[in-house]
Amino acid sequence: MSFKFIINPVTYALMLSLEVLGMYLIVRLLTYIKADKKRWYIATILLYIFILIMDIFVFKYHKSTGRSLVLLSLFIVYFKFMFEIPWLKAAKQLLILFVVLLMADLSVLLLVRGLSIDSLEWLYGNFAFMYAIYLGILYLYIAIISIMNIERFKIN
Repeated sequence: MSFKFIINPVTYALMLSLEVLGMYLIVRLLTYIKADKKRWYIATILLYIFILIMDIFVFKYHKSTGRSLVLLSLFIVYFKFMFEIPWLKAAKQLLILFVVLLMADLSVLLLVRGLSIDSLEWLYGNFAFMYAIYLGILYLYIAIISIMNIERFKIN
């Protein structure tokens, strides 16, 4: 399934930067692995720029399975480079991130269903609204994890 989302490019760039930062925080909080600041800056900025360019010029604001697979492969390389860890540990981090993001996506769907919006076209047209809800839920998860000291995964 593929759909084109409509969003202001400046708003999208800002929200994407918040999402990439949130994904890093989720992985850092749920694992004991930390990155060197210099490597984190370089890896995060390169990932952000690469995703932004690909969404605008390659995928042309279309969400699709191919885009998701490309992003998953980018994130495993991102974790491998940033944390300087073996591929298996990077895959474990990706799995943890995937589960948390899946929970956030499901929370957005349940919340949108609760708003009783009849038309999915309205959501596609107001993608910034849905993206903002998603980011709010993602950072709510981050706050819950950091405040409650949720059990961390030891990736050895």
